[in-house]
Amino acid sequence: MEACDLELKDTYTPAELEEIARVFLEKDPGNVGENLVGMSIRPYDMAKLFPAATFSEACNIGDGYYKDENGVFRWAPADPPRTLEALKEYQRVYREGLLDLEFYNYNRYEGAQKFYVQGTSGIALEDGHAMMITYIRNGLAAQGLDPDKALHLAQLVGEDGKYHYREDANYWGEVLFSPDISGEKFERAMDILDFTCTEEGQNVINIGFEGVDWERDARGNYVSLLDPSVQGDALSVLGGKYRSKESLFGGVILTDDFSLGSPNYSNEIQDTVRSFYKLRGELSDETTLLPREYDYEFLSSREKAQATMDLGDEYAKLILKDGDLAANWNIWVKEKMAVVPPVLDQLNG
Repeated sequence: MEACDLELKDTYTPAELEEIARVFLEKDPGNVGENLVGMSIRPYDMAKLFPAATFSEACNIGDGYYKDENGVFRWAPADPPRTLEALKEYQRVYREGLLDLEFYNYNRYEGAQKFYVQGTSGIALEDGHAMMITYIRNGLAAQGLDPDKALHLAQLVGEDGKYHYREDANYWGEVLFSPDISGEKFERAMDILDFTCTEEGQNVINIGFEGVDWERDARGNYVSLLDPSVQGDALSVLGGKYRSKESLFGGVILTDDFSLGSPNYSNEIQDTVRSFYKLRGELSDETTLLPREYDYEFLSSREKAQATMDLGDEYAKLILKDGDLAANWNIWVKEKMAVVPPVLDQLNG
């Protein structure tokens, strides 16, 4: 950014990211050569750039179902002006060579790894939580780079300067018991379940044993006793150290919030995450940060199962497909309308 005389800011719009990627490719300040990629984005995150950066309802949480201003459920991917125009933008960015030409093959981390492992991508769109920031910083340090100088974190916003997304609650998992379980075993399982919901139980599940894996300092703060090189990857390290870790009922209370208190992430990284949450709050309102649609989330039906799809993959196929994008999109919507309306009927009923 400094070599290209580009401004370092806390927020960037899609248009600004495009321009940054274009300048990177033109000037190639790191002398990467033909392997240089302007932007690396995995299919799962595609909707966050277009169309969700301006059309919050299109965010791919829940397959794009949302309530309109009249409280009626609709399906965002079939919205002709907004979703189709967003796909046109993506196709243009792809054909201009600003987006990695192999983006459609990316799995969970490959897009970001082109940034912090191979060093061939100028921009990576990724989750901004403590674990991911630690992975990126550790990856840059492993290449002999100073993360404080080589990494700049910023928030994606819409062209209106606002933060567009849905309230995102991470909930999953279940505990299943045989109907033939003995009363004694069931009682014991409930004791363990109760324990996992206490502060002590959460500490054991998330950071291990006090005095072995962590301790508290004079002010009562957590201090990790793990090797500093593995602290950011503590979840997988503890899973390897304690074979029973993944067998505990840890999914009853998820670990997401715990990362902001865990000793396995630096205070600086935790403060960075907090600062971005605060920033998103300042940059959003009831029209840009939408509520989670629990009517959809908790609907269980054969029709919903038949209509479930990976929108990131679907969008990627449309962008890559030969022929007129509008025509291809219309054919795709028509095909999906064989399975989507029954779900809308259930939601609106």
